[in-house]
Amino acid sequence: MQSASSGFHFQPGRLLAVLFPPTCILCGAPGAEGRDLCAGCAAELPFNRHSCPRCAVPFDQSTPVAALCGACQRRAPPFERVFAALRYETPVPSLVADAKFRGRLNTARLLGDILADGVRDQDAPLP
Repeated sequence: MQSASSGFHFQPGRLLAVLFPPTCILCGAPGAEGRDLCAGCAAELPFNRHSCPRCAVPFDQSTPVAALCGACQRRAPPFERVFAALRYETPVPSLVADAKFRGRLNTARLLGDILADGVRDQDAPLP
C-alpha cells in the first residue's frame, strides 16, 4: 500500500520484524540474520557436513569424502541420494518435536531455512 501524499510504502515483513524481532529459539538471545537463532547457537548446531552421499549417515572425519557407508555398499537403498543438513543430535530432536507436536511454526521455518541453505550450498545437482 502506498500513500499518495507521503510516498510511504507499507512493508508487512519490516513491521513484523519491529514488533516481533528475531529471538533465538534455543537461548533467548537476539536472533542473527533475521532468523530465530543467534550466531552462537547456530555455530553449535550439529551440521551433517561429512556423511554417506547415498543415505546421509554421518561419518567420522577419517572416512574418504566420496565413500559409501558399509550398509549402502552391501545393499544399495532404493534411492540415489539423501541430504540431511543436521545430524539428529541435541538440540535437533527437541526442535523437530517443537515444530511437529507443539505447533511452533517459527521452529519449522528455522529448520526449513537451514535445510534450504544446505541444499543450496551442496555441490550435487538438485533432483
